[in-house]
Amino acid sequence: MGAAEIDYSVVIRTLGTAGGKYRALLDSIKAQTIQPREVLVVMPEDTDGPEERLGTERIVRTRRGPVHQRCFGMRMAKGDFLLICDDDIRFESDFVEKLYRTHVRTRAEIVTPNVSDSGDRRPPSLRSRVARLRDFLCGLSYVSSKPSPFFIRVWDTGGYIKNGRLEPDRQYYAQSGHGTCAFLKRESADRLRFQDEMWLEDARYALPDDQVMFYKAFLQGNAIAWCRSAGLEHLDAGRDSPDRFVQMSYANSRNFSVFWHRFLFKPNAEAARRLRLIVCLAFRIINNCLLYGAVYLPNPRRSAAALALYRGYLDAFKFIRSERYRQLPVLLHRTRPSRD
Repeated sequence: MGAAEIDYSVVIRTLGTAGGKYRALLDSIKAQTIQPREVLVVMPEDTDGPEERLGTERIVRTRRGPVHQRCFGMRMAKGDFLLICDDDIRFESDFVEKLYRTHVRTRAEIVTPNVSDSGDRRPPSLRSRVARLRDFLCGLSYVSSKPSPFFIRVWDTGGYIKNGRLEPDRQYYAQSGHGTCAFLKRESADRLRFQDEMWLEDARYALPDDQVMFYKAFLQGNAIAWCRSAGLEHLDAGRDSPDRFVQMSYANSRNFSVFWHRFLFKPNAEAARRLRLIVCLAFRIINNCLLYGAVYLPNPRRSAAALALYRGYLDAFKFIRSERYRQLPVLLHRTRPSRD
């Protein structure tokens, strides 16, 4: 199949409120050098719009929820490949062509683009350095200079590690990715059984649904290739939503702890490895509780976020002991060799 013959569906999850940022996505799709077989727009049943239209899209409605909407769209799509998108991104006209060529060259089942956020263009500052230190101490993320075939790796805390030593002409792979967009084979989407991860929606902010999706696919043996030439800009339509920090704080403790147990701790049977994982989780929990207790709890405008974080940890361990959690299929540790 040549690049001009790609049979792919675009699957967009949206609440219909992204406005001009959603328009930018539709314009990006319309400008593609290779047009999709179909464009599916998955919206909640209780919402109107969106007013912005491509003209050829099919709007389907289902229950509200980021995981449910994505599952529903992937199940409804008919293409051999799926371009799954959030509603607040834009990309260049040869975006799909570049992703597909990376798939052909690497034989990877999933390809992720090179994502930039508006904040990435800001010059380094003392504030950004403090934020990076905070993210490391809280077990969220850090940049590693250790050589690796992965652009992004999952950290034993449940966070992620970014490769800070990229060689210009080397193909890199990933264990996680930016959930705003991914290009994947339809059979990989079917095998993913993302519907088993509805527990993410117990939190109003379903973070880290992207990491769950990618890392589960990785554990299932899928290769995830990073296409650095396919540029995508995340416009972040939800940046100014009310109570976002409170919702993210709860997800940061509840959902990330469940992710750690389900995808890192449970698949590993080695005692030494499990001990290391427990130490890493303890590092994350203790530092998060100390930070929120010292900085946010005394602040009347931020105290709700601190309380949400503490409640999230309690809810995580309650859920892990629940019958509902025990009924989820257990994933085996990845055995397929990684591609270099």
